[in-house]
Amino acid sequence: MVEDQGKEIEQPLSTPPPGFGDATLGMGEPYITQAITLPIIDQCQGRAQNIAPQIALPQPIIPRHLFLDDHKDGLRRNDRHEVDEISCEVECLSKKLDKLKRRGTANEEREMLDLERNNSTFRDEILMECVPNNFRIPKLPNYDGIDDPQRHVNKFERIIRQYAISDAQKAQIFSTTLDKAADEWFTSLVPGTLVNYTQLARKFIYNFSSKKKAKRPYTHLFSIQQKEDEPLREFIDRFNTESLMVQDLRMDLVVAVLMNSLQPSSFRSKLSRSPPRSMEELMIMSEKYINEEEFSTMKD
Repeated sequence: MVEDQGKEIEQPLSTPPPGFGDATLGMGEPYITQAITLPIIDQCQGRAQNIAPQIALPQPIIPRHLFLDDHKDGLRRNDRHEVDEISCEVECLSKKLDKLKRRGTANEEREMLDLERNNSTFRDEILMECVPNNFRIPKLPNYDGIDDPQRHVNKFERIIRQYAISDAQKAQIFSTTLDKAADEWFTSLVPGTLVNYTQLARKFIYNFSSKKKAKRPYTHLFSIQQKEDEPLREFIDRFNTESLMVQDLRMDLVVAVLMNSLQPSSFRSKLSRSPPRSMEELMIMSEKYINEEEFSTMKD
């Protein structure tokens, strides 16, 4: 090192640093620099590798109430209390939700009932008593406003009386048998006017009373005469059909009409000797002589 005016001036490195010896002799300046720096870099990397394992990563913070107690099976006492409170809250919310659902269903049913009340001719007493879902409605005749309404009511009652249903249910079922003109009449009634089945049947018969066949007097039967070549079976069938149109027909009048209408025969003689007391006895008696007549015809 040479002093220049009281200052030390560094001279270029002409000899290798201690420890390199003759290994660097003959090498250029770049190779000398690399030979000096590589050991330093290796030493720094070694320190980094020795330091890295000593650095601890931050651990996640786990809530205290999630730890299991090593000395007990299950959660700690405080933690169980918290779980019970949460379960209770969930149960309360579930009950409230069910209550809201039921309230919504009840509101819908109430709205449907109100709508039905506004459009139905039945009163609330009938609408509230619905026909059970498991009740199989029997096959019933329909009425379209053409035939005799009383005959339709009679057929309906003969079938429906076999089932244990209330008057209100009978009224609802009867309304389903009305078709075409009869159904138009039913829907035209003032809403909420029908209170029971009897009222409905009376209104129905009265409205279609013009379709009823007028009853004839018993004297009408005297016009029915057996023809000379008419079989007894055909005459009895014709007589029965016409007798249904006669009002308040007594049995003594039936016998008198038959005595006047029949051709001379053993059956007519039998009627005069032993007059029947009912239509059933008359049919049994006539059936016997009809069979004899038909057998005789086949024999000939």
